[in-house]
Amino acid sequence: MNAFDLNDRIITAVGTGMAAAAERFGQRMQEIRERRAEQKASEHNAQVGIAYAKQVDDLTDKLKLLQAYSRSQAEAHSKTNDDLRKARAAGVAASKYFMQLRDDLASTQDILQRQSANSFALDEFRKLALEEMRNGVTGADSVCIDDAKRGAFLDTAWLSFMKNTNVKRGVRPLPPALDPNHRPFVPAPKVIPKK
Repeated sequence: MNAFDLNDRIITAVGTGMAAAAERFGQRMQEIRERRAEQKASEHNAQVGIAYAKQVDDLTDKLKLLQAYSRSQAEAHSKTNDDLRKARAAGVAASKYFMQLRDDLASTQDILQRQSANSFALDEFRKLALEEMRNGVTGADSVCIDDAKRGAFLDTAWLSFMKNTNVKRGVRPLPPALDPNHRPFVPAPKVIPKK
């Protein structure tokens, strides 16, 4: 083998070795690129997972806030209901108290009215007695002496006061149209018998 053949073989062997090395280097670089791509994808997935986890945490916090708000609203609503029940009970008690007070006042006014009527009748009787004494009326003609006439006189004076004077207002009774306590007579409905 001459020098040229040996040189060709060496060059060919070197070229083949370099080609094989280049191919292995290319394969290695491809593996590195694939691993880097997988690593990047894994990192991206990890970041996405972290973002999702953060969103879940945020939603959980918001849910906790909503639960706390709902609980506070429920407590406030319950307290409001309790306050309303207490206020309603107090209103009912106050209404009963004022109704009792009104009844007591009406009873007192009725007593005052009757006592005033008694005083009025006695005063009218005193005036009549003085008039009869002045005029010298005696015997059966005297209203003060005759039991029946005296009783009728006192009853008439008493009823006149009760009818024409209202002690509560100090004036004569209001007309029915203006009297808030006046209850007009309402006839009972006619019942038509069934045939």
